[in-house]
Amino acid sequence: MVILIIFFIIFSLYNAVSIYNINGSGSSIDIVNGLFVITRDKIYFDLGSIRNKTKNEIRELELYYYNKNNDRSLIFKTDDFSDSNIILYDFIGYNEYFKFDEMDMILNNLSIDILLSNETTETIRFNIEKEEFSKLFNKREEPGGIGEKTNKVEPEDTELEKFVKKNFNKADDGYAYVKKDGKRRIEYIYLDRNLTILVIDGDILESWNFDCIDEELMYQKLKKTETLESIIVDKDEEKNQAYLDEFNNYLNMLKSDFPQ
Repeated sequence: MVILIIFFIIFSLYNAVSIYNINGSGSSIDIVNGLFVITRDKIYFDLGSIRNKTKNEIRELELYYYNKNNDRSLIFKTDDFSDSNIILYDFIGYNEYFKFDEMDMILNNLSIDILLSNETTETIRFNIEKEEFSKLFNKREEPGGIGEKTNKVEPEDTELEKFVKKNFNKADDGYAYVKKDGKRRIEYIYLDRNLTILVIDGDILESWNFDCIDEELMYQKLKKTETLESIIVDKDEEKNQAYLDEFNNYLNMLKSDFPQ
């Protein structure tokens, strides 16, 4: 969930963004730690964790809301349930799952029906609370002793960070740069000493998140609701060399746009 929060917010940094926490409770099922992120042109929805309080298996799931005509409007349905999170992402004009012009109605009465193996259906209406953007990121802090006040000295900017700050556009608390590569859209976003590279190619979304201080790299690949890959890249393991090469390739593509 922490990785998803970082991923979604960084992706939306250069746009106005609204973030909502999603939770719901029923007699048989609880849904906790869901996340809804809405920007001017993108929507990210993470259903969160489904906690089954019974011995009955979950057979089917329907996510829906009631529109302005009070008709039930289906967003997503699956009978292929697994323990992995259900993640949806959508774009304005595409509207595969969410209608941008009905977001107020969706936020006000988003609900879910869960069919259990005993043929009963649990209906949960979500409690959706807006989160303050600034609370999602805390600066790195060093713990001190009781009654002790500490002042942490941040390391100097790396060469990569200096390059980013010199060439990217300022975006709220971070920096952003977007480029096109054929049909692919590549977004470079720097926030809180992390550089994230996002590559959008049709319904495939790839993410490289690089910690500029600790030099740790995370990779994730999504296709609509399915997580295809998710890995913390250990640079000392030979099997991860392909991920490192691809990340460096995107860095080189970036630097070629700003000849020194």
